[in-house]
Amino acid sequence: MAIALASLAGLATAATAQAEPPKIGVYYFPGWSNDPFNVADSWQRIRPFPERQPLLGWYAGSSRGTLQKQADMMQVAHLDYVVFDWYYENGKVQLDGPLKAYIALSTPRPKLSLMWANHGGHTTTQVWHAIVDIWAGYFAKARFFQIGGSNVIFVFNAQRFADDAKASGASAAGWTDYAQAEMRRRHLPPIYFVAGVFSGNDTIIPVATANGFSSISAYNIHSRPDSHINGKGYANLDALYREQWQRMARFTGFKPILPITSGWDHRPWGPMPNRDGSIPTPAEFKTHLQAAREFMIDRRIDAGVICCWNEYGEGSFIEPTKKAGTALLNNVSATFGHGLRDR
Repeated sequence: MAIALASLAGLATAATAQAEPPKIGVYYFPGWSNDPFNVADSWQRIRPFPERQPLLGWYAGSSRGTLQKQADMMQVAHLDYVVFDWYYENGKVQLDGPLKAYIALSTPRPKLSLMWANHGGHTTTQVWHAIVDIWAGYFAKARFFQIGGSNVIFVFNAQRFADDAKASGASAAGWTDYAQAEMRRRHLPPIYFVAGVFSGNDTIIPVATANGFSSISAYNIHSRPDSHINGKGYANLDALYREQWQRMARFTGFKPILPITSGWDHRPWGPMPNRDGSIPTPAEFKTHLQAAREFMIDRRIDAGVICCWNEYGEGSFIEPTKKAGTALLNNVSATFGHGLRDR
């Protein structure tokens, strides 16, 4: 009887461990802040698409009140973390008004992460050192989303990161080593670097660990060169994502942070006829979310990230709008809702 009870206890413990749901984050586009880096009226391209008008109106993203309302909505939807798109161009951080406002909020709120959009200009070693210094400042001020005790930073294009390091006479491994050494020197948590990859381009993945990356993910996915599926229409976009999940899960040595899509329609920024028209219905989005959750649980993947909260120019958003209301966000909560954790 003692053995049987012990076995049952062991099974109960295992079941409890397996029941821990994956942590879900969402990318945040900070371009609605009327920052001088952007256009004078950052909403001017979106206004001709009134169905995309946020429930909060054409807001100024640098407003702390706006960020507090958005953080409250994220919190209610059980989002664990928010990933701010982060730009360093022309020698300084750009579009950081919303990030500063978010850091200034009171807790509780979803934890913070960054996605370094490293596609604007080449990074040099000097620029890399400046970037690491700025990140260290954020780490000292804000509560970051962590995996294994390390602060999570996404790199939009890991291949470009490696190419830029090489062009500077350095290496990707050397750059990430420098960043980790700086964190130790400043008594800050290490960085959990996430390598951003693209549809069908897996060349960086086998060397990701050697380059200092702890995981892989993607900002968005549109096509695969060896796939018969094109990316137009949300059903096809969903199928492409499921293909990419399978590819990501094949690589051993790390777990991906699973990319999840809320759609694509790039017309405000400029039409992309082969990809546009891929905004989901609430039912389609719920099916995609459920597939992602099942995949993560089956493969024991610990985290996923949705593109995006408010990328209205790309037609990728779950922030409530005046037309659709809270339907998409409600689906996130219904699929991944697991009670509020300690934030």
